[in-house]
Amino acid sequence: MHAILSGHLQQKSYAARIQQSQLLQMDLVGLHETVQGWLAQNVMLEAEQTVELDADDADDTLDMDAVTRASEGMAELPWDATLARLSRGDDFADASAEARLAAPVSDDPQVQVLEALAIEPMSDACRAAAEIVLAAMDASGFLSVPLNHLGSQNGIDVVLLEQALGVIQNLGPAGYGARTLDEALELQLHRLPASDAQALALRIVQHGVTRLSRRDLDSL
Repeated sequence: MHAILSGHLQQKSYAARIQQSQLLQMDLVGLHETVQGWLAQNVMLEAEQTVELDADDADDTLDMDAVTRASEGMAELPWDATLARLSRGDDFADASAEARLAAPVSDDPQVQVLEALAIEPMSDACRAAAEIVLAAMDASGFLSVPLNHLGSQNGIDVVLLEQALGVIQNLGPAGYGARTLDEALELQLHRLPASDAQALALRIVQHGVTRLSRRDLDSL
C-alpha cells in the first residue's frame, strides 16, 4: 500500500513539474488565458467588477476573492500593447534611443541579448560576466546553473554575476533569464504598467504559484 501511495505521489509531482515548465515558456497572453481557464473551472469563484487592495492586505494569506479579482484585473491590462513594446525593444534598460534603434532585429532571443549587450552602457567586467551567464542559459532562456557555480568556475564574484543577470533579464523578452518558475512570472508581470491589478497578481505569483500550477485554488 505504501509503495502504491509513493508511486502516486511521484506521478503527481512529475506532472506538476511538467506543468510548471509549460507555464515558464508561455508568453503573457498565454499565461493570462491559462490562469483564467483554471479560475473558470472552479465553481466556488464568483466574478466581481473591480480590483481593490485593502491597507491590511500585506500578510501572506490569499483568499479566493483575491484570486478572482486578480484574474479580472489582469484581463483589463494592456497585454497587446505590452507585447508590442517588447517586440520593438522599448524595454531595453538604460539604453539610449539611438542605441535601441541601431540594435539589429533577430528571431533568436539569445542573439538579441548578445547584440544588445554590445551597445549597453556597462563596465567591461559586467559585460564579460553577462556573456558567461548568457552562455550558460538553455535555448528557452532558462538559467539552471547556480550563479555561485558559474562564479567558482570562471573566477568571477557572484555579486557581479547577479548584476549581469539583471541586465540580461531587462534586455531579453519578458521572463528571459529566469531561474525558477516564480521568477519567470514575476519578470513578466514587472514589464506591465503599475496598477492594483498588477500588484495583486504579483502577490499571487510570489505566494501561490506552485499551487496555481497544480490548479489547487482551494488552498490559496
